[in-house]
Amino acid sequence: LAKAYADAGQKTEAIQAAQQALHRSSGVLPLDEQAQLHHLLGRLLRDTGQLDQSIHQLSEAIRIAPQSLNSYLELGLTQEERRQFAPALDTYKKAISIYPTDARPYHQAGLLLKSSRDYPAAESMLRKAAERDPDNVDIHRQLAALVALNLVHSRQPVSTEI
Repeated sequence: LAKAYADAGQKTEAIQAAQQALHRSSGVLPLDEQAQLHHLLGRLLRDTGQLDQSIHQLSEAIRIAPQSLNSYLELGLTQEERRQFAPALDTYKKAISIYPTDARPYHQAGLLLKSSRDYPAAESMLRKAAERDPDNVDIHRQLAALVALNLVHSRQPVSTEI
């Protein structure tokens, strides 16, 4: 029901349904379904601006299903919205350690590093993302822009002495 409400754009109803399902399940739901509900609830709470609650729900999803890449990515985005950049980067690094062949955590880490103006590290992450997903045009565009930005920021001043 919670997923149906979410798909219909009724976020408040979806949140309530997911909370009730988790509360009433009392451990009866299989772990994968519990993790999915926590993930859904975390995403919906982030969408409605309830970031602390979102982080709690996503952390629960990860605790129950530590191999859930989507929960790590969602948690990282939520931490970024809370301006918790170091924990967000740690979350992306954890996702990278679990899924080293998936481009998404590298991509998200690269964007985070770019926004914190660590251009060399951001370029490195985006290069790794591009290696893992060579057909992703968005990653290549961001990488090209970052390479140009890196060149501008690393330029040595031109000497005026003759």
